[in-house]
Amino acid sequence: MIFFGKKVLQKGKKNGEKPEGESFIFQENIFEKEYKEREYRIQMIERVVLDLQKRYEKYEELTEFITYLGATEKIFLGIHFDEKNLPNIKRALVENDIDHFSRRSGMDKEILENIKNILDQAKAVREMTFKDDDLIFVKSLNLLTIKPIIYALNSD
Repeated sequence: MIFFGKKVLQKGKKNGEKPEGESFIFQENIFEKEYKEREYRIQMIERVVLDLQKRYEKYEELTEFITYLGATEKIFLGIHFDEKNLPNIKRALVENDIDHFSRRSGMDKEILENIKNILDQAKAVREMTFKDDDLIFVKSLNLLTIKPIIYALNSD
């Protein structure tokens, strides 16, 4: 039996060696238990999201926000918090925000991802080229890096 690329040995000794299979089987049981608990929590989140959406279905923005919060809860549920995972957490949350904002605004998700990539490179959004329709929307985001640069100089 193979478990995450490690061979699970059967009980019993070979050539006087200690059986290692028990620890791997124990790890497998812990993994199965954590997986089932996580799946249960995801189902509970989905159930609560659906209940709230039904309750507030006449408030479109609120139901969209409920969907957003449900997706965010699922991200937090699936990530272990330690310093190694902080970039993964940030990436997942930003992707969730982009997806939510894209659905809410009707703007192409690819444009928002391109804006994010430009900002991650510490460049100004004004350096990008947009179609006229997209430019109107991008300007409505009120990003500082899309505003024109004004050079002011004091002299005596």
